[in-house]
Amino acid sequence: MRKVEALTKEEKEALEEIKKNYPTYTERNRASGILLSYRGYSPKEIADIFEITRRMVYNWLDEFRDEGVKSVLRKEEEGRKPILEKKRKSRLLAKLNYLPHTTIKINQPTNKICS
Repeated sequence: MRKVEALTKEEKEALEEIKKNYPTYTERNRASGILLSYRGYSPKEIADIFEITRRMVYNWLDEFRDEGVKSVLRKEEEGRKPILEKKRKSRLLAKLNYLPHTTIKINQPTNKICS
């Protein structure tokens, strides 16, 4: 079974900081998962807590073993690639915002609450 056997004081502090203050949940969850492993939780228990697969927890633990705390932070190349590049997306939105047959601008908040 894979688990985090030891953490330096600096690693533990960095993971606690990420867990408490990082703006995105992905990094907070990864940091929490590493800390839970260090505290003796099994990969299955961690997977159940975060409602993810054990394979993802194993990936977190393997990456942490290989790269340390920086493995917890999201990498630029992660995630699905956008279908439209930024330039094409902005041109499309500009066209949609000013369609001649509508007076409503798309992409503008309406302050309406959906039920």
